[in-house]
Amino acid sequence: GELVGVISLTDVKWLADSDLTIDVFKTRLMLNVVDFVTQSRGYVAIIKGLAQRDVKNVITCSETSILLYVLTRMMDEKVHHVYVQSAEELIGVVSFVDVLSILL
Repeated sequence: GELVGVISLTDVKWLADSDLTIDVFKTRLMLNVVDFVTQSRGYVAIIKGLAQRDVKNVITCSETSILLYVLTRMMDEKVHHVYVQSAEELIGVVSFVDVLSILL
């Protein structure tokens, strides 16, 4: 299968916003995944004053990418994860925490 999107911790935090009524919470639980992430990212973009990131904008690298390239992508794209792909499939994820744990 093709990687078409990611649900992030930020997306989940939007789901559990403490200011929600129970009815809004239940409505969000019933959204399909693409609508959920689209609405979450729209909210986050407004709060942070950023452009809304497309749901299908998944940041990837190849299995031969060097770490400096991956870190640069993370910083440029303001993401915490980069997905590692071979020609045929998703083979892993590099997180910011992974990188920090090696460097510290």
